[in-house]
Amino acid sequence: MTDQRPSRDDKDIMQDVERALLEDEIVSTDNVEIAVKNGKVILSGSVTSPEVNHRIQDLIENTPGVNIVVNDMNVETMK
Repeated sequence: MTDQRPSRDDKDIMQDVERALLEDEIVSTDNVEIAVKNGKVILSGSVTSPEVNHRIQDLIENTPGVNIVVNDMNVETMK
């Protein structure tokens, strides 16, 4: 049995994910929580539109070292 390890450290992945989201002009992550474990990124919380939800997921999927994204975010429209 081979030992599967992420190609990058989770802390490094988290830093790159946070940087990508902060630098993006479209997304707001005020109500988004992000966790990284063994290259798996778990998203929870809420966003304001389906487009923002998809944009966040796309940015994270394109981050080096991310193996999978589990998107548990809710879309909550402003009233």
